[in-house]
Amino acid sequence: MDDKISRGISSATLTNSVVEFIKSQIVEGHLKSGEFLVSERKLSQLIGVSRVTVRRGLELLINDKIIIKKYNQGYIYSGDSLDLLLKKQKAVLFLHQQEEKNLPFDNSMSSIWEGARLEAKENDLITMVKFGINKVSPKLAKDLSRISCAIVTDLIDRESIQNLINEKLIVVHLDNYAGSFVDNVLQDDFGGMIEGVEYLIKNKCKNISFFSTLNSFKEVGLELNSEVRLAAFKTVLDRYDLPILETTISEVNADGNDIEDFVNRILQASVDALVFPHNYLFDRVAHLIENNTNCDIPILVLGNSQVSPNLNLINIIWNTKSMGREAVKRIMYRLTYPTMDTIKILISCRVKNNSS
Repeated sequence: MDDKISRGISSATLTNSVVEFIKSQIVEGHLKSGEFLVSERKLSQLIGVSRVTVRRGLELLINDKIIIKKYNQGYIYSGDSLDLLLKKQKAVLFLHQQEEKNLPFDNSMSSIWEGARLEAKENDLITMVKFGINKVSPKLAKDLSRISCAIVTDLIDRESIQNLINEKLIVVHLDNYAGSFVDNVLQDDFGGMIEGVEYLIKNKCKNISFFSTLNSFKEVGLELNSEVRLAAFKTVLDRYDLPILETTISEVNADGNDIEDFVNRILQASVDALVFPHNYLFDRVAHLIENNTNCDIPILVLGNSQVSPNLNLINIIWNTKSMGREAVKRIMYRLTYPTMDTIKILISCRVKNNSS
């Protein structure tokens, strides 16, 4: 039988009509736990699509664990409760690497989750949060797929991301590290760093010192952000014909003790400004800078950081709530158009001078 409504309509849309028809049978109570669906031929007649399209829709429902195929018998409703089925279709799960107790109230991730919750509420979605998840095994991914339809996460383990995708979960990642096979929402580090360094130069800073973590992050496969921020810094130097001196770029270990020695050495060299591409690097040495007699120089930090009235602190910040909202908006698009291409959504940054 040819699709009655196929003219001008994609096969994905026709297949989705099969999925929605069967889900409506469950929601309206016409299909009970353990009952067989009507035959493929009958479904074809009821929905007005070909049997090939019916089979495609049934395969999607099998993948979503809603129905089971019984050899030589047909398809049976797997028995998930109606309440569970409805919740799964509308539930978004936030997976976060840190434990909740290690996530301060003013942390940017807290603000991202707040923005995501607001957007989810406006779209009648249920939200759940799971803290302290560094890896997602195939079993955990399967368990999560039974309670949610989508994941927003900052997990950097690609195998974990792939396990979630294998369970047909929509995944939106809050950084670069998941790769191009999922949607990414991230702050515009490159544009933000350029704006911040240009701000320093326009305020008569020429001898600027940048603390790079590129090499130490490469050792653990987390160099992407460091590469982008260092490239932006070099781009501005080149744009303004500023030379790279011995003090211009200091390579430090992100988790080592050498950063304190580097800071003391750079301050003694009488530079015009300091640039910290990661806020926690600055937080580690803020006390050293405060105790130095040359602490009145501008300090540019990417991200929110400690604020001290004794320091000339400039932050590169972004709208974290908007980041969370965009992640949930992307989920809404994917629920409607599941086969569309993945994209990166950049959240613009701005410079905030805390001393002015």
